[in-house]
Amino acid sequence: AHILRLLVGLPYSTPGAIPGQLKYFYDMAESLILEPRRTRSFPRTVKRRPQRYARNKKCQ
Repeated sequence: AHILRLLVGLPYSTPGAIPGQLKYFYDMAESLILEPRRTRSFPRTVKRRPQRYARNKKCQ
């Protein structure tokens, strides 16, 4: 959202205000970097879909 706001607003800014906006963006950019993902404790699995009707246990 910050990047989009900067790109949308730059054409409407005065030329003297652009360096200040870019400096503010560069100072704030450190907070936009995400930390790396942690490793999963359990692997991903595909869960079975619940049955709509009870199944006959003799047929299995």
